[in-house]
Amino acid sequence: SVVSATGAIFGLVGATVVMARKMGGNHKVLYITCAVILVFAIIFGSWQAAIGGGLAGAAIAFTYLFGNGTERERRTRLLLAALVAVLLVLAVIRALIS
Repeated sequence: SVVSATGAIFGLVGATVVMARKMGGNHKVLYITCAVILVFAIIFGSWQAAIGGGLAGAAIAFTYLFGNGTERERRTRLLLAALVAVLLVLAVIRALIS
């Protein structure tokens, strides 16, 4: 197993991409940076952590973009709870397979 900060870094990258898309504009530099970071993650780190972290970061950022007030808070809590549940199930499956 690989221990690194790849997942955490890609979590931040995924969240940044979602927020940048919401803001609009030209994001070519951001996408090029993501591609370069992904290549380094594949070569030196864990590509699984990179993809998982990116998806988790994007999902969390996505929950903060929609709704307002109490509805957004409720939806955010539900989506974050669902994300934690999925990650726990995947961790248990991984532990049983190993």
